[in-house]
Amino acid sequence: MNKQGAKDRKHVFFINADREYREGKAQNFLRPEDISKIVHVYRERKDVESYARLVPVSEIEAEDFNCNIRRYVDNAPPPESHDVRAHLHGGVPVVEIDALERFWQNYPGLRERVFVLREKDTAYSDFAPAVTDRCEIAELIKTDPGVAKAHAGFVEQLELWWKAQLPLIEALAPTNGQKGNVYELRRTLLSSITQHFSSPAGRGEGEGTSSILNEHQVRGALASYFEFFKPEFKSIAFSGWGPELIPDDEILQSQFPEILAEMEQKRIRMAELNVLCAAADEEDYEDGRFLY
Repeated sequence: MNKQGAKDRKHVFFINADREYREGKAQNFLRPEDISKIVHVYRERKDVESYARLVPVSEIEAEDFNCNIRRYVDNAPPPESHDVRAHLHGGVPVVEIDALERFWQNYPGLRERVFVLREKDTAYSDFAPAVTDRCEIAELIKTDPGVAKAHAGFVEQLELWWKAQLPLIEALAPTNGQKGNVYELRRTLLSSITQHFSSPAGRGEGEGTSSILNEHQVRGALASYFEFFKPEFKSIAFSGWGPELIPDDEILQSQFPEILAEMEQKRIRMAELNVLCAAADEEDYEDGRFLY
């Protein structure tokens, strides 16, 4: 047994991922990026703040063997701070602005464009003269040169990584009767993009792009992208690179036109019923026509 295995025997690994999902009407769903994060953190056995922690058995024993996950990995958001003085006299507490230091490092000059430090009371800042309404903050950020430069640097590094991976994708086509391995390609891409953006060159240190996305956000974005194009990758791995990959919609339309037409009619009917039910809820009345 390796050292990691011996260590795990005296620990329990808790993952609290109940805040990361896509909301649905009847139930919530784990997105590809959520699943990727859970699997990656589990395999690496890494402590991730407010997400995962390797807990000693002795600590669990001290808790009378209560294995409630939140007892060991609390992912509740911090309570919203209220500065009574700021409420009464205006201003933004500097301590709250400092809490966003990650963004100020990524986007040099943005803090000075949004906030102006008070001369007599340095514990508080005011919004810059350019900000006369809170709705203008979003536009100011969109047009900020520091934000534009940081994002351009990130995209440049992403394109460099993508060009280096193209040979792997091109080699996905079957050779000598051996089909390509889509899942091996996925593992390789996830590993390489993590290494690329964790390196000084990939992070673009000194150019304001050092931490725009953390490791899990980078992996999650690629996992979501790969899931979307997985049918195309599987097609390439099975039959190779043809002159043109036929979109799924065209294949379905050519093979199942009657079923698609019926599904479209039902979709339209469901949309009509949803509109009627919404109108009934707004007017707060019950109509026997909608009882089935």
